[in-house]
Amino acid sequence: MNRPSVVTVLSEHRRSLMSLAVTVMLLGSLAAAAMPSSALETGLTGPDEVDRNDRITVTATVDIKDGERVPIETYVFTISPEDADGELSVTFAPNGTVLEVTPERGTINRGDIRINQFVKTLTITPVGSSASYDYGSRTAFDENAGVTRDYGYGYGYGYGEQPEFEYEISFRATALDRGTFVGQLGIGTSDETSFESDEFQFDVTRPTKDAEDGAASDGVDEHDDAEDTDRPSRGDQNRRSDTRATGSDTSQGRSAVTVPTFVTSSEGGLIR
Repeated sequence: MNRPSVVTVLSEHRRSLMSLAVTVMLLGSLAAAAMPSSALETGLTGPDEVDRNDRITVTATVDIKDGERVPIETYVFTISPEDADGELSVTFAPNGTVLEVTPERGTINRGDIRINQFVKTLTITPVGSSASYDYGSRTAFDENAGVTRDYGYGYGYGYGEQPEFEYEISFRATALDRGTFVGQLGIGTSDETSFESDEFQFDVTRPTKDAEDGAASDGVDEHDDAEDTDRPSRGDQNRRSDTRATGSDTSQGRSAVTVPTFVTSSEGGLIR
């Protein structure tokens, strides 16, 4: 019986190693092909804090990667109080035209967002657009959802100079109560909203004295939406508590308290 030589054994062992290496490389290539190398990205950025009588301006961006194409029909901007039910949704076209606001009137979460005031001061301005619009395979990876969206062949927006779309969304913070709010941007395609951005969070703070003096400069009434809801806002509740504490409530037959007025005399004393 012939025994294999050392050379033969080494040769067969080398071939096995080479075969294994080729298999590993092939599997790696297949895995890399299955994993998306890029993703369509939406973004929403702005100030961390804003005075309640200032304007809030946030920047919305859409970054389409090379080889991707998406049938963008609309954008959806949402804003909501942190850790509260209900949100305000604004749908707008790629040219910045506002198409729909939902809900149309009233308030969100007992006055945290006053819809009428928000709509009156809302502006959406296209800052730049470099996306191509052509025919081809319409696919893009949705990073937040972790899936590749496939819309088949057709016309869509594709790769250009980054970001492909950029907008400035601005409104007066008087439409919001004091507190923390969360915004998000999504893309509307056919019958769904996808490619949602990371949440953008900001705080609305009490106005300064100078801001209070010029609060009515935009002609928006603080109580524009009062007739649309029968529930008082948190600010209204606080003001009513303060009124009861000073005894100035005129309900149930109680007379209002008149606060005396004092002026300063020429000698520096107080005259009642």
